Amino acid sequence: MLFPAYVPMELVPHSISLLIVDVYWENVGGETLDAVLLNANNFSRFVGCGMISSYAKSETYGVKNLMQIISKRIRFEGFIQGDLRHLYWDVFSLKINLTIGFLQGD
Repeated sequence: MLFPAYVPMELVPHSISLLIVDVYWENVGGETLDAVLLNANNFSRFVGCGMISSYAKSETYGVKNLMQIISKRIRFEGFIQGDLRHLYWDVFSLKINLTIGFLQGD
């Protein structure tokens, strides 16, 4: 199931409670991460690249459901965009070649 691109923030925890999560791209944090952790399957996989909900705030939200990572054996790995910078031009040129091939009907 795909999560909609836009959901009003007041509905996010409730909307997530309707999902069962196997893979999650974490870039929000806060209450959203709490809701996703509660609804994650055992052995689910999370990729973290940011927690925008706490940027530029003097007091950040303390995530309450972190124990779910252990009890559900969730694999949670963080990364920084620059970690993959050395692959950028290889992937970029591949995308360009695929796009050109698609446009040419190859």
